[in-house]
Amino acid sequence: MGLIDRILQSKLRLKETILQGIKFSIVGVLNTFVGWASFFILFYFLKIDFRVANILSYILGITNSFLFNKLWTFKSRRYRFSEVFFFVLVFLISFSIQYFFTLFLKERLRVNPFLAYIAGNIVYTLIGFIGNKFITFHKV
Repeated sequence: MGLIDRILQSKLRLKETILQGIKFSIVGVLNTFVGWASFFILFYFLKIDFRVANILSYILGITNSFLFNKLWTFKSRRYRFSEVFFFVLVFLISFSIQYFFTLFLKERLRVNPFLAYIAGNIVYTLIGFIGNKFITFHKV
């Protein structure tokens, strides 16, 4: 492969990654809506216990995230349990890092809590995107 072909391939991969990052962010916003809306319906309309409604709304949000990121963002057509396993693992890792990073900013560095939350969510999104792109939905 010549130099020009490598440069073109590199630009195409970068463009694809940027597009995937945008889609991943859109799915994240949609997940937030799904989680909030499902909690509202479960708790206020169906009168399900607060704790159960909270857990179910997160499960619905994560399921929505998995399906949209699998099929739309990363266009994975494989049907493997490993995708579900690694998706949940990436979620747990990125959430844990976000949680402790936010606490560190707020508690140790005395950053405004809202700014710490925003910074933590940026870290969460970046780690989640990288983990899902290169581990969960990595094309073999």
